[in-house]
Order: sequence, then structure tokens, then C-alpha cells
Amino acid sequence: LGVFLDPGRAASDGQSLGLLAASSALFAMVSQVGATPREATLALVLLDASAACGAALAAVAASVLPLHAGIDIEWVLLIGAFACAAARCRGSLAAGLGSQFYIGQLVACNEHLQAADLGRIALSGVIALVATVAVRRVIAPNQCDAPSPRPAPARGALGMPGWLCLGLQAAVPSAVVMLLGTHLKLVEPVWAITACVYVVSTSRSASLERIRRRLAGTAVGVPFGLLVVPMAIAHPALAWTCAAAAISIYAMALPERYDIACGAFAFALVITMAACGMDSFTQLSARLWETALGAVLASCAAVLLPPRETLAR
Repeated sequence: LGVFLDPGRAASDGQSLGLLAASSALFAMVSQVGATPREATLALVLLDASAACGAALAAVAASVLPLHAGIDIEWVLLIGAFACAAARCRGSLAAGLGSQFYIGQLVACNEHLQAADLGRIALSGVIALVATVAVRRVIAPNQCDAPSPRPAPARGALGMPGWLCLGLQAAVPSAVVMLLGTHLKLVEPVWAITACVYVVSTSRSASLERIRRRLAGTAVGVPFGLLVVPMAIAHPALAWTCAAAAISIYAMALPERYDIACGAFAFALVITMAACGMDSFTQLSARLWETALGAVLASCAAVLLPPRETLAR
């Protein structure tokens, strides 16, 4: 659909409608919830809209911040990082909406979108919605997920509300990543920020377990992807096929095996970057050590800013 509606841009173009919509659609399908088909469809509408809103905010910020304040656009990701983590207190759908908002910001920053691209962002959201709803209706029309119980509001360190505590667990280490970025010469600081965001859970023990699993998965997925890079460069079509298989494994493993999911996603990222023409070993391998940096900072945040009930254990 992206190629059909945006013929002026190649499918490999970072700003193609297909790639913009695919990012939203992939994670919307991963985050979908609903006790009935109607609720599942409504959830997909909200999830795709959340990603478009995140992308739109980042695109507007990209047109304003560098001109008036000289601020790196990646700083806007702190808004999405906070929202993604804080929403975990409000159930599965809220967590998915927060995640989609961050994903939208992340894509907009990576593809250097500007306020002039708002129309294309809206159109990519429509494409994502058509794709997700159509696939849901055709492949699993009667599949329903039982609504998850809404977690009780928790209190955090220093008497903070639980949602604020979780939001700061993601936003504070993300800010540290940005501050360290110029000194450590980070290749892709967004990878370290993303690690800070997605390891946050509603308890300290759960967060530390997610950190361990993310590190283990990435430590396997990135080296394996680097081994396949020569094939990805020589045969891009085969590389994209392997990436599609890896993303399928990611989606299936995510609910129960976060380590396998992280490894599959890291593998897919490395080989697709190579298939798109990026052959720098330093840049491809940075996914590993920048994820480790984000995990270390997230560990500190999980220890210093846990929900109150974990403090008594």
C-alpha cells in the first residue's frame, strides 16, 4: 500500500509510507488486546492512532527545537519513554498505547521527519490501520484475548505515585544516555534509550529479570546477525526473508520468552540494516554494547526507584 500510494519513493527509502506504516502495524499487532472481535478492532484503531500521534509530535519538534533552541531531536524521546513506562500501571491496552506513542516518536526521529510530513504520517497511520484490521479479520477473526486485570495503583520511592515512579525509571536513564551521548560517541543513542524503556516493569524484581533477558537475547542475536551480514549484502531478498521469519519468532516469543524475542529482533535489525546498504561493523555491532549501556542504567533506576511494595521484600 505504501508503494502504491507513494510511488515517488522507493521501498528502501527511510521515509517511504510502507516503512512508516509497517513499524506502527507490527507493534500494534503485538500489543493488541480485546475480549471480543469488536474490542480488538477498536484497540487496533487506538494503537495505530497512538503511533501516528507520537510521530507527529516528534516531527513538529524536529522543525522547532533545532531552530530555536539548538536541542538534539532525540531529547523528545524522553516524553515517549516516560509515557511508555508510566502507562504500565493502567493495564495492557494503556501499556500498548504508551509503547506505540514511543515507537511513533522513534520512527520519526530515525527518519528525520519534519512538520511538512504530517500529512504523510496521517496517511501511514491509515495504511497501518487497514493492514492490521484486515489481517486480524482474515487470519484470526474469532480470536479474543481475555482482558487483563487492572493493576492496583502502587506507591513508589519517596512517596511518589506508582505511575510517576515507573515513568521516571525510563525517563531518567534515558536522559543520562543523551547526556553521555556526545562524550561516549554513541552511534545510535536511541538503542540505549529503547533498552531503558522496555525493561521497566511494575516491580523491581520483574524489571531486573527483563534486563537480564534483554541482555542475554541481544548478546546472541547481534553476533548471529553479524555472521549473516555478508549474505544480507549479497542477497537482500533472502535477508528480508530471514528478517520476516525472525520478526515472526519475536512476536510469538514476546509474551513468555523475552530473551528469545530480544534476540530475534536484534538479529532482524542487524541483517535488515545490512540489506539496506549499511556495512559498517562498528555501527552494526553498536546494537549490542549500547543495549548493554541502557540496561546498566535501567538497573540503577530499578534499584533506586522501585514501587513501594517491593521495598518491603
